[in-house]
Amino acid sequence: MSNEFTTVLDECLGRLKAGDSIDACLERYPEHAEELEPLLQTVQHIEPLRFTEPPRPESRARGRGLFLAKAARMREKQEETQPSLLERIKSFFSLDMPSPVWGRAAAVVVIVLLLFGAVGRVVVQASESSLPGDPLYPVKQVTRQVQLFTTLSSEVREARARRIQAEEREEVQQATEQGRAFEEDVAGIITGWQPGNSIELEDGLYARVTQTTDIDGQPTVGHIATVHVRSENGQLVAERITVHPQTPPQSVPTETLTVTFTAVPTATPTNTPEPTKAPPTAAPTETPKPKVTDTPMLAPTVTKGPSIDLYEVNGPIESISDDGTMWVVAGQNIRVISSTIIVGEPAEGRIAHVQMNRLDDETFVAVEINVEKLPTPTPAKVVISGVLESPESPTVWYVSGQRIRLDDRSEVVGDMKLGAFVDVEGVRESSTTVYAEKITVVRTCENTVLLEGTIVPPFTADIWIVEVGIDRIPFTVVIDGDTDIRNSPVVGAVAQIEACKTGDTYRAMRIFVVPPPTPTNTAVPSPTPAPAFLFSTPTVSPEATPSG
Repeated sequence: MSNEFTTVLDECLGRLKAGDSIDACLERYPEHAEELEPLLQTVQHIEPLRFTEPPRPESRARGRGLFLAKAARMREKQEETQPSLLERIKSFFSLDMPSPVWGRAAAVVVIVLLLFGAVGRVVVQASESSLPGDPLYPVKQVTRQVQLFTTLSSEVREARARRIQAEEREEVQQATEQGRAFEEDVAGIITGWQPGNSIELEDGLYARVTQTTDIDGQPTVGHIATVHVRSENGQLVAERITVHPQTPPQSVPTETLTVTFTAVPTATPTNTPEPTKAPPTAAPTETPKPKVTDTPMLAPTVTKGPSIDLYEVNGPIESISDDGTMWVVAGQNIRVISSTIIVGEPAEGRIAHVQMNRLDDETFVAVEINVEKLPTPTPAKVVISGVLESPESPTVWYVSGQRIRLDDRSEVVGDMKLGAFVDVEGVRESSTTVYAEKITVVRTCENTVLLEGTIVPPFTADIWIVEVGIDRIPFTVVIDGDTDIRNSPVVGAVAQIEACKTGDTYRAMRIFVVPPPTPTNTAVPSPTPAPAFLFSTPTVSPEATPSG
């Protein structure tokens, strides 16, 4: 019952008490008239009973004596194990009442309606088509319980209880499909159980299990459970699960025994025609073997519907039908239904671990499928140091001839400018491209000069002397750990240098040592061209000054 309808009902009850008519209330709230009318008529007929004078003590005692005498005669006619009507009425008003708070009040209303005839028939008939979430559904539930607990025969009462449980499961499913909001108790045999995930009762009633679900007992496939469910976005969520460890009523163990014992005589006549082997025939020893091995194998198939045993298959997914309802895993045909839990991304060729039920027709239905994840290759980490060269685009730069890609996730420390010396930390995407996770600007050069000359002594790891031009003007070049040097430097070799000039100091950023020419029979050696990434002709910046 929605909050809006409850408020309207309370207001109408107040108006009836103040003297207004039912028609006036229905005209005031026409959108709720269909639900209000039977309830208001019921209250109007019951209201006078509240002011009835209570019976005198002597009348009450006399009635109690008659009632006890009648109860004693009824007990004598019933079996010792069968509960009395008084006990069933007491249990009817116990804590196992319908879940809504006003269900107990509905019980009182139904009993009064059954006692007072026409008005009761109108309300009870109106509640027959109700579903969970409707205002009259508690009346429908309590009417069922009254009929159940007033049934004297235990066999009839058990059959009626099973039928009521089946009807309630169907009604809960219908209300869920219609997107209604409600909370109800449903009972049935557990046909599927995934700890912490889901529970399934017979007739395909499926409910999600969460961390807050209160579980009383150990849910086991084949046992009976009462589940308090709550509808949520077209699905059922189990609020509380109470497990009853009884065996399901559909089980008929006698059928299993008859099947087992009929197989024993058929094996005995085949050995009796041989008179010489009749005395040593181990008929007594062969007889118990089928009893031990066959009974547990036949037990899971006793009940109709899904088997209560779970089977497993592990292997590659060989095929999946276009509609996704039939899979072939490791050569086994498996049917996938709406309640099947699928974890992972299924695809042909991938490995799947399947838990499934076997039906009476020997087909298999998947309960849960776990598809293994493909291993993700670990990208190769790289570190590149060098000078920022001309950019290909705002997101692609070249560092010492290496293509560097960056995006919004890349961390940049410092001001990226042409000629700046940087450290790049990233992962290699291809043979030509590195994705930059972090770019650190080590230093930025405001005045870059290009030098080309011959390496002359003194020559050390930190200081080079290079004579430039026809006049062989010497320049002192400082080498540090960030200098990018290509090829092995030796005295007399030609070096192309990209340096950062600060004052009178030339700090080398990149150096390309021209390899010496290969000796040939030709008198005049062929010159070796300079690399394209520096410069091709001897160049000296106009601002360059020779070393002192």
